[in-house]
Amino acid sequence: MVRPVVTLVALLVLIGFTAFGCSKTDEGSTTSRPGGSSSAPAGAIKVRVGVIVPKTGDIATYGDMVEKAVRIAADDARLEGKVAPELIILDNGADQQKTASSAKQLIDTDKVDVIVGPVTTKNSIMAGDIAEAARVPLVTPTATNVEVTRNRKYVFRVCFTDAFQGSTAANFAYDTLGARRAAVLVDSSEPYSMGLGDEFSRIFKQRGGEIASYVAFTAGGDDFGGQVTQMKMKAPDVVFMPTYYEPAAKCVSQARAMGFRTTFVGTDGWDSSKLYELSGGTVKGNYFTTHFSPLEERPVVKMFVQNFRAAYGVDPDALAALGYDAAMVVFDAVKRAGRADRQAITDALATTTDFEGVTGKFSIDANHNAVKSVVILETGDSSSMLKAIVAP
Repeated sequence: MVRPVVTLVALLVLIGFTAFGCSKTDEGSTTSRPGGSSSAPAGAIKVRVGVIVPKTGDIATYGDMVEKAVRIAADDARLEGKVAPELIILDNGADQQKTASSAKQLIDTDKVDVIVGPVTTKNSIMAGDIAEAARVPLVTPTATNVEVTRNRKYVFRVCFTDAFQGSTAANFAYDTLGARRAAVLVDSSEPYSMGLGDEFSRIFKQRGGEIASYVAFTAGGDDFGGQVTQMKMKAPDVVFMPTYYEPAAKCVSQARAMGFRTTFVGTDGWDSSKLYELSGGTVKGNYFTTHFSPLEERPVVKMFVQNFRAAYGVDPDALAALGYDAAMVVFDAVKRAGRADRQAITDALATTTDFEGVTGKFSIDANHNAVKSVVILETGDSSSMLKAIVAP
């Protein structure tokens, strides 16, 4: 039963966290998910892990999936018995200011040994600046822009970069779809989108294709009629749209309503069940590049899908898979370091080699990027199908 009286101290604490725009959801936690492991054997290395994810806001589904997967990874680590993670999970609402306050709180107040997150490029760059200055290792599961890790000693990623993703999308459009004229539609407010649009255009033209139309929009808008009209006039063979799932769903839906039937190729930002819900199934027959498919036959994938489904009743998406791999790479580094020390963990992360993750086997290169394959999925009515896996 909830007590009807809230003490002044508790109220002030609550106000304090609200003012900073983050919520401490898990400090001192043991059990991470329904039915999860609650303890680790004596002698396991205790490590404080800060997690920054968007639990609220426009891309809360990303944060939800990453958080769920990190919880499963923490339980798996405890079950193995060598590492005992303590998770401190904060909500940044996909906001840069909240990201900054979350990173500072984790480093200065919570004294974490390592940070997992954030999930988007802008926020990962923001948190990376703070982690780099404090010499705290940070592993983003999902931020693909090349600037996230550039010239950083303490920032890592377990996803591929946009350079590889963009070139893979261009080659797929040219070789598999037979496209020779492409339209590119980007979100001008997102470095993630702009970087991918530029890389796709460069490689597609290098292959001999033509960029017939390069059109931009700004996040937050609901009407893509003008952009669709511009692209339709140029009669492209394919539209490359490197955005998050919400604008992708809206644009494809409106394009189909306007009689624009050209195939769309998206990127990992499309990878959410919300894509199908928001589009009413109109995204069927398109493609997007991503990091993971639950349909893969590798044993590590089957086990992860089974555990995720048992815990949460849904299949994991790429965000979940990357969240799991980010946490497991951290725990692997702690084991190899032999202690929960910020510098030791950083050094171990930098030497990660042939890590068998659910998103594939990968190593961390000299620039702290994961060298790994790209997965291409084809969109159906309410889910996606595995089309291809492209090795680096």
